[in-house]
Formats: sequence, C-alpha cells, structure tokens
Amino acid sequence: MKDDSVSSMLTPIDKMKINSAMIKGKSLIEGKQNQDAFVFEDFLKELESTFGSTLKKVNKSYSDEDSDSD
Repeated sequence: MKDDSVSSMLTPIDKMKINSAMIKGKSLIEGKQNQDAFVFEDFLKELESTFGSTLKKVNKSYSDEDSDSD
C-alpha cells in the first residue's frame, strides 16, 4: 500500500489480506481462460468482504479524527 495516511490506519494483517487478494486476483486474471465464471464471482465477493471491512476501519479512523478536532 502506497498511501501512507491510509496505510498507517491498517493493521499488518489488513495489509497482508489486501496484498494477498491483489496477488490472487492478478493470478486469476492471467489464467482467466482456465477459470469458470463462478470462480471470479466468488473472488469478487471475497474482495468486497476484505475491502469492505478495511474501509470501515479507515472511515472510523477518519471519523474519530474529525471528532477529536471538534
């Protein structure tokens, strides 16, 4: 992750999950001719879950910062 402001809000586990998902996605795309549609659909659901929970943490951190500045 290259955005330091966001990256600093994530745990090492969150970063690992995101990097792992990106590697898996790249692998699926590169070998796409061998994959069925449901494999991609399952992966998209996994991505939504991973990024959704991570974004909630980031948004909460931004919300906490805003309330601290009041």
